[in-house]
Amino acid sequence: RSYKAGGFFATALVVSKLDGSPGWGYYKLLKNLRLIRSSQRLEELDIWADHVRKAHTWYATHNR
Repeated sequence: RSYKAGGFFATALVVSKLDGSPGWGYYKLLKNLRLIRSSQRLEELDIWADHVRKAHTWYATHNR
């Protein structure tokens, strides 16, 4: 629903307490949807950061 509403996956905000990054399932989903085309860590982090930014922006303007 968050992807349809705001162009981001809300699960980007669910991160590990150990290192503050999303789990492997998040990246697997993005790869299965072909939003991540390689297994380069930098690409994964860039896309994750973009989804986090979009989530914060969306929730800031839609929080009721």
